[in-house]
Amino acid sequence: MLAERSILCRLYNTLIFMHLIYVTRAFGVIFEEYVVDQGRNLTLRCDSKHPVKWVREGRREDVRQFQTDGSLVLSNLTARDSGRYTCSAAIPTLTTVAVLEEQPPEQVEDAENDTSSSSSSSNDHTIPAAFEASDAIASGYENATGEPSSGDNTSLESEASEEHFVELLKVSVKVRTPPLAVSNFYVRASTIIAVLVWEVMPNRTGGYAIRDFTAEMRKMREDADEPELPWETIDPRHISPNARQLEIYHLIPNTTYEFRIWGNNQLGAGEIVTILSTTQPRMEEKDLVRRIMIDAKNFDTRVWIAAVGIVMGTLVILSLGTCIVLYKECREPAGLSDTSEIF
Repeated sequence: MLAERSILCRLYNTLIFMHLIYVTRAFGVIFEEYVVDQGRNLTLRCDSKHPVKWVREGRREDVRQFQTDGSLVLSNLTARDSGRYTCSAAIPTLTTVAVLEEQPPEQVEDAENDTSSSSSSSNDHTIPAAFEASDAIASGYENATGEPSSGDNTSLESEASEEHFVELLKVSVKVRTPPLAVSNFYVRASTIIAVLVWEVMPNRTGGYAIRDFTAEMRKMREDADEPELPWETIDPRHISPNARQLEIYHLIPNTTYEFRIWGNNQLGAGEIVTILSTTQPRMEEKDLVRRIMIDAKNFDTRVWIAAVGIVMGTLVILSLGTCIVLYKECREPAGLSDTSEIF
């Protein structure tokens, strides 16, 4: 009797799991993709007759924000919600064989005696063992697939039901945001001019094309007790999205400035990047003479001699060429006058 029950249970579990695998492989896992703006809500639906489980790729814990119908609700989306979500269906299979094997041997013998006595007492009203086992398994399967209440938890644990998860749906969620911070932002400052230089990576636009850039500056306070100066927008107010540098004029020498820049797209202003830079001091006559003397010490006289020789040689060649041309022009008119007198 136990052998027949174990064979039927194993056959039933195998058929259930193989049926789900066949359906999954026949139709394949469904792939979907959603592109949503930041701050919106998104509901991911997963149609299944069995309980489902949502798992986000890259995280060990399961996603618990799904409703009773199996749909996953994502509220107030941010960039952290981007990723791939997988919906898996939980298919319960009853391990009746394991339960029967875990029973004490005394109960097993009593069960065998009861079944043998009932089968010998009445042959006309005897139900075949196969139908009896199948009814027990079917009733157990119905109980396992239903929603368990608080009082049925112990009964489910006693039946030792197991769940096999099969992937049904994979959803890729992309959240569009304002532009991220620009890359490699630095300042090349001289005495009264500063050049802002930045770069924009293709994957840091936020999902929308950058509409323009905005840059601001302010002079840093000299004392900590002084209030901070307001920001001044640098012209042009709407910098071209293709621009990667901006020149600023009329700065004060030997002064520290604070610059910041950010990109704008359809969703608004992006992440701000700030940097400090100090202009160079104004060069005086003494500093100019000092720099000239340093260059003079490092200067090689042979280069100067070679340059002078080349220039003088060129002048000599040009002067000789000019003399030859003038000489020819002076002799040609005399020859022409002689021929005219003969005629």
